[in-house]
Amino acid sequence: MEKGESKPTAGIDPAELEAWLFLSSLEGVGDQKIAVLVQRLGDPREVVAASPRAIASILGCEEARIARAMRAAQDVRTAKQVDALRSGDFRLYSLWNSDYPLALRNIPSPPVLLYTRGAFLPSDARAVAVVGSRAATEYGKTVAYDLAHAAAAEGLAVVSGLARGVDSFAHRAALDAGGRTVAVLGNGPDIAYPPENRTLMQEIVDHGVVVSEFPPGTSPNPKHFPRRNRIIAALSMGVIVVQARETSGALITAQHALEQGKEVMAVPGPIHARTSKGPHALIKQGAALVEDIDDILAALGEPLPTRGSQVSRAAAPDLAADEETLLRQMGTDPVHIDTLCARTGQPSGTLLAQLLHLELKGVVKQLAGKQFLALVELAEP
Repeated sequence: MEKGESKPTAGIDPAELEAWLFLSSLEGVGDQKIAVLVQRLGDPREVVAASPRAIASILGCEEARIARAMRAAQDVRTAKQVDALRSGDFRLYSLWNSDYPLALRNIPSPPVLLYTRGAFLPSDARAVAVVGSRAATEYGKTVAYDLAHAAAAEGLAVVSGLARGVDSFAHRAALDAGGRTVAVLGNGPDIAYPPENRTLMQEIVDHGVVVSEFPPGTSPNPKHFPRRNRIIAALSMGVIVVQARETSGALITAQHALEQGKEVMAVPGPIHARTSKGPHALIKQGAALVEDIDDILAALGEPLPTRGSQVSRAAAPDLAADEETLLRQMGTDPVHIDTLCARTGQPSGTLLAQLLHLELKGVVKQLAGKQFLALVELAEP
C-alpha cells in the first residue's frame, strides 16, 4: 500500500483518522500486526470493517481474542481525538507514506503512525541524539548545551526527549545555534511535559519537529517512555549520553542504538558522582568517549571541520578592561552570582549588569539557579 506523502490532519478524511485511532487502540495487537493488516487489506477503514474471523485468519491467532480487542477498542471514545486532529496543527505520518523517516522504517516494529507538529525535512536524517539525566548537574547541563550547540552549528539535527535536565539543554542549544531539533515525546504531541517546557516546545515546533507515536490527548505514562526511546535512537546516527545513573532511561536509548547498529558515545564525569556511572559503564563497554565536536564527528564518520571554520574558545569581541577582569575571575566552570560577589568584592546588582552586557556580546551564558558560564577563555595577560 502506497499513500504518497504525509498530510496535515486537517486534510485527512475523518473516517480514515477514526480508523487509524481505532487500530491503535486494539489491545494486544502491536505495530507489526497492524502493519500486516493494513498491508493485506489495503486501507485502515477496510481493517476496521473486517470481521474478527477475517482478522484472526490473517494474523493466525484466536478469533475470540480479536473479537475482545475490537469490542474494547469500540468502547474507546475517538470522536474527541478526531476533532483535535482535525482542528490542530498536526501532521500524520503512516508507515506507507513516502516521507516517513527511512531510518525509523528500518527498525524492528516501527511505529505504524507518527503524530507530529512540524514536518520532517530530508536534512533531519543527519542527526545526533543527546540524552541524559533529568537531575543533571550544572556540569551536565553545560556539557549537553555545548555539545548540542556545536553539533547544530555543524549542520546536525539534535534529537532528544524534551525532558528536564540534559534533554532540555540539548534542545535549547540547537535552537540557539540556529539549527534543527527533534523532540520525541512519551505523550501526545499537544501536551508539554514537563509543563515548564511549553515555550521550548513551541520553539521546537517553529524550528524543528515534535513527534509522538501517541495521539493528541494521551497523557504522560511511565510505560510510554521506554517505547519512545527506540524512536530517539532510530532518528539519529548516534546517541550521546551525557549524565545517567545506572537505571537511567538514557541507557535504554543507548541499548536501542546498539541494537539498531548506531554509534554510542558517552561523556565522562566526576568518578564519585552517581550520574557518571552510566556513561562510564558505556565507555568501559566500548562507547566512544566524547569531549568535543571533533569526537562526535569522528565517531559518526563525518568529516572534521577545518580549523578556520570552528569557533575558538579563545575568540572574543573587543572587551573593556573591567570585562576582561570579570571573565578571568569567572574561570571556565559555571559559577554562582554569590561566588562572583565574593571573588570581586562587587555587589550583585553591579555584577548582574556587567554579566548581562557580556551575555549580549555572546561571551557569557546565564544558567539555571543564577549560575553563569564564560563561553570564552582569554589568553593570559
